[in-house]
Amino acid sequence: MVADSYWRAKEALKSVNAVFEELGNENVSSATIYEQFDASLAGDESDKDREIGDTQAAFDSAADVIEASYRVPYLAHAAMEPMNCTVHLKDGRANIWTSTQDALGIKSRIASILGIAAEDATFHHSYVGGGFGRRLPFTWNVIDHAALIAKEFDVPVKTVLSREDDMQQDYYRPAVASNFKAAFDSSGLVRGWQNRFTGPVQTPGAAHIPYAIDNQSIRVVDGTTHIPIAAWRSVDHSQQTFFTESFIDEVAHRAGKNPYQFRLDLLSEHPRHRRVLETAAEAAGYGRDLPEGHALGIAVQESFGSVVAEIAEVSMGEDRRPIVHKVTCAIDCGFAVNPDSAAAQIESGIIFGLTAAMYGEITIEGGRVAQNNFPDYEMVRMATSPEIDVHILESDNTLGGFGEPATPPIAAAVTNAIYILTGQRVRELPIKNHDFGKPSLAKV
Repeated sequence: MVADSYWRAKEALKSVNAVFEELGNENVSSATIYEQFDASLAGDESDKDREIGDTQAAFDSAADVIEASYRVPYLAHAAMEPMNCTVHLKDGRANIWTSTQDALGIKSRIASILGIAAEDATFHHSYVGGGFGRRLPFTWNVIDHAALIAKEFDVPVKTVLSREDDMQQDYYRPAVASNFKAAFDSSGLVRGWQNRFTGPVQTPGAAHIPYAIDNQSIRVVDGTTHIPIAAWRSVDHSQQTFFTESFIDEVAHRAGKNPYQFRLDLLSEHPRHRRVLETAAEAAGYGRDLPEGHALGIAVQESFGSVVAEIAEVSMGEDRRPIVHKVTCAIDCGFAVNPDSAAAQIESGIIFGLTAAMYGEITIEGGRVAQNNFPDYEMVRMATSPEIDVHILESDNTLGGFGEPATPPIAAAVTNAIYILTGQRVRELPIKNHDFGKPSLAKV
């Protein structure tokens, strides 16, 4: 709808009685997608992600085997700034106003749609009100709309997506399912690790583990659906870290070992990971006497050139809702040029990941997205955010990231603590869907 103001266009759109053609996906739901994933995981077809040693022999000779299945839903980006773009085409030259994560890519894409050379387009960049992968050229249909409409009008054309349209027309973080197995020998040592998960793989290596397990088989199966997907803050690491750090915790408990010491023992070949984990544990007071009903959960992961360990202090409220009181984070990123800015990005990444763990869920009903706005896509808010304690370790390692590496570990850190408190394993996110109650966060 085109009008001389956003409000008029929005109101006029309500009078349109649009008729849409069904394309064969009207019976697709979250349930049928997970059924598809389960069938793929149970099938014989898979592609190698990582193979070390002889995993089959490790399981054939195992004294004990532990198995678990995990899954996570689609997620929206839910950036605070509405998706928008303004384009003015005049006399074969274009001016473009928007915020983006890829200015050159956006400029080239719009120029191509307009049929002009990229050097004939001037890009005016504004501050980004949240990107997280949503403001990349191939995930951003609003820029195409602005360019196409601008070709028909001799005035600046601004396109804006409502919150509802953005929520239902996003390019989502992929839903993923994963099946794990671990093999123990007669002395209780872990000798085999198997992980089969649904693709597509956006970040090669995200499912790899740093732990010294001699035999590993990590394979990916087809998880293609009609739901449009794209990068989401930390990309594949957000799903895979929840899976791997939850399952390694299960393996530790099955072995009768302390999850912290168990990880340290298996990180013998990764001193960088050990140092980060030890720093986080010391800062969190791991092993100290906690307030009654409190527990500490651990997760550690390497991504985007940085190693991050997070320890979440959690309790269960009187209403059986998990309460996250504090998150302690240690990171080795090589060198922090601006520590204050780095700490702010780390805090942001933790909150982003905590929102996903606690509440985040895009569900499919009748082939389309069910959620519309923040009332049914909840967010962690300032008043209910936990205390966050960040420790930045300097080292001689190559410079790594801040904005994304802090997001992946938090989900497993929280759910590992919940297991200690309740004896229940959270193998499917979000946490709000589990029967110990809707989660809340401690007010600071």
